[in-house]
Amino acid sequence: MKKTAKKTAKKATKKTVKKATKKVAVKKAVAKKVAAKATKKVKAKAAKKVAVKAASKKRIKNISRIDQPERNTQGWYVRVYYQGKPYTSKFFSDKKNGGKRNGLKVATTFRDDEIVRLKKKFPDFDRENRRKVSKANSNTGVLGVSRVTYYDPRREKSYEYYSVSWRPEPGVSKITKFFIQKYGEKKAFKEACAFRKKKELEIYGPRRAKR
Repeated sequence: MKKTAKKTAKKATKKTVKKATKKVAVKKAVAKKVAAKATKKVKAKAAKKVAVKAASKKRIKNISRIDQPERNTQGWYVRVYYQGKPYTSKFFSDKKNGGKRNGLKVATTFRDDEIVRLKKKFPDFDRENRRKVSKANSNTGVLGVSRVTYYDPRREKSYEYYSVSWRPEPGVSKITKFFIQKYGEKKAFKEACAFRKKKELEIYGPRRAKR
């Protein structure tokens, strides 16, 4: 009887140990799954942030990023050109469009729809926009001449211009602007370069200006 009781007790103990081991194993598996999901979410969020940052730095056709936190102005600015001038423009703020990423989506959709509309309106739209206007958005390659986009939140209007800077004397710097809305893309750049060259001639003379 004693032996039978001992065997029964051993079996019960083994069953209890097995159940406890299974429970621990199940808990560990669940914990691993939860941790894996959490890691995926964190990685996904990090990837989204990286994508948004990359999009902010990357030059997207007809869309530029405006970050002016001191003026409470942050968002995406769409400009669709025709014949070298901005034909349609609209600002999409981060606040009104659910953040940077969603704002970019809304801005991209607007740009695409606007291009389709303008293609229908102007049969020569594609031909006119083959002009390499987009190059002006990057470094101009001309010393003292840069392309600037400024958004005025009070007027809800964007200003694009070529800024020309020069130093008439040590410690003194001056700037003048050639607005694209007034001259058009190509002429504004041409006028800015000519003005810069004129100032170089005045300050340095013909030899230095030729360089």
